[in-house]
Amino acid sequence: MRATAPTQAPGRLNDTEPPTADAPNVVWLRDGCVNINMFWSLAQARVVISDWKVDYNHRRRHSPLGYQAPAVYAAAHPSIIDSH
Repeated sequence: MRATAPTQAPGRLNDTEPPTADAPNVVWLRDGCVNINMFWSLAQARVVISDWKVDYNHRRRHSPLGYQAPAVYAAAHPSIIDSH
């Protein structure tokens, strides 16, 4: 039996994996970061994903939060965040 090469590009998430409880978070990470980058090592993937998370949570504005970054919104509304 001959081994076949994987059809998926390095660093891409496998779309055949079953959904999990945190699927919405995985989709945002996958669509916004993983699918637009090619990772050549695990260390590089960790750095790129970490940088993306900082940008997503501290710099990028979100319309459901009144066009504020999630960290800014959380700081301005501690009672909402603490109740969950």
